[in-house]
Amino acid sequence: MTNATLLALLLFGASLLALAWFSARISLGIQQAVYNLTGSIDYAIVVYFLLMLPGIVVHEAAHWVTAWILGLHPGKFTVWPKRRGRMVGLGSVTARSGGPLLDSMVGMAPLFVGTLLVALMARAWFGDTPLEQDFAAQGVGDWLAALMAAFRQPDATLWAWGIFVIANGMMPSAPDREPLKPLFVYIALAVLLYLLIGLPLQPVGSLLDASGALVMQLNSAFIVTLLLDIGVLALLLIIAALTTRRP
Repeated sequence: MTNATLLALLLFGASLLALAWFSARISLGIQQAVYNLTGSIDYAIVVYFLLMLPGIVVHEAAHWVTAWILGLHPGKFTVWPKRRGRMVGLGSVTARSGGPLLDSMVGMAPLFVGTLLVALMARAWFGDTPLEQDFAAQGVGDWLAALMAAFRQPDATLWAWGIFVIANGMMPSAPDREPLKPLFVYIALAVLLYLLIGLPLQPVGSLLDASGALVMQLNSAFIVTLLLDIGVLALLLIIAALTTRRP
């Protein structure tokens, strides 16, 4: 595996963690801002739901379609906010359990589908060349100029909103992540067995190198998403500071 591939994979993992962090903060920030302005928790939930609706639909549809493909007989499909104690559910899909592997595939489906959609939208908006490749070849100044040019396009607001809601709606919820716990144990044992037996690592490295271009495209999409998230979160923090209800 080349150093470029390793760096791309590390950036991919770091970007996913950063997106998960921003997604949670933005969810709370939007609801807090609406609550400060209206004084209604219900309004806060509904406004957040409507703003993120396309991402929520993609999230639940990914669960349903994956469960159907895997033969888990998905049933009820709902997209509407419901309070569950101190938590709020924005949608749900019921399906039979298929064991740790199949349940994990259903649970992680929104992340995979959302990542693919974000990558396709970013490519359509910014062009075929990955942003991180532009950055390496042209430097910061030209990279920022290309980024600003994309944001000046007539349909930039629509692209930005689409990427924002899909990316922030694709993160797995706590129930989605639950089947991963035993699956991670199985994977760790399989990797350990692979290393103990002494099987060659070159095929794995070659496979990762072959996926380098795809990972670079995904990283470019995540860079755009993180920039959008940073801007939205900064705006929400300003709104919160200006509208905080004082006793």
